[in-house]
Amino acid sequence: MLLHLYIMQEKNLLKNFKFVFIKLLLTAFLFSSQQQIFFWKIDTKEKVIFLTFDDGPHKVYTNEVLKILEEYKIKAVFFVLGELISGNDEVIRQLLQKGHCIGSHTYYHNNYYQLQKKYSIEVCKNLLEKELYETEKELKKIYKDIKIKYLRMPYGFYRVWMNEVLNKFDYKVINWTFGYDWYNVSEEEMFKRYCDALQPGAIFLFHDGGTEGARNKTLKVLKRFIEYCFQKGYKFGNIEEWIKK
Repeated sequence: MLLHLYIMQEKNLLKNFKFVFIKLLLTAFLFSSQQQIFFWKIDTKEKVIFLTFDDGPHKVYTNEVLKILEEYKIKAVFFVLGELISGNDEVIRQLLQKGHCIGSHTYYHNNYYQLQKKYSIEVCKNLLEKELYETEKELKKIYKDIKIKYLRMPYGFYRVWMNEVLNKFDYKVINWTFGYDWYNVSEEEMFKRYCDALQPGAIFLFHDGGTEGARNKTLKVLKRFIEYCFQKGYKFGNIEEWIKK
């Protein structure tokens, strides 16, 4: 009798252990899946970093950035605004021809932090989906076979409710480790801030869009920062090779 009870207890313990173990595995899987949809840096100890640019395309600044990147043989991600694509067809073609990656920065650069306060999540979902669709539509007028993989939300916005929309478009969110070129500081201060943020796997944010004269400082700092990174033994990675589907 005692032996029978002991065997039954052991079976129940084993059954419970299996249940807990499976539950842990499922939790880990779901967590890792969720983690893989959002990136603010690349998990590596290798001295590699990544350049990204927001708010283009721009006839002047995007082309100036391209010249700098070509000089140093660097590939970057350009997060473009849908409303600026029309009329900048040639800029988009240059980005693709030179092997850079184009991501979506939505259509209108709406502030979803503010929108979420005013409207329901469902309304925000629908608006985001429309913005992403319209941005892709503009890009496909220039290159019909383009495949957008990455999204950067204006102001770095991200909420879990976005995942449903991201899955529809098969997007991943790329935020940033450091960015500073929108602050009204001197060139030296801006340069120092970027240098201080240098670390393996860092994703750096610069801007290639804006009003006339707005990015002249960015262009100077970008070139100096690239040279500084090389001096420190870093290389610039192609983010598409580091973030796998």
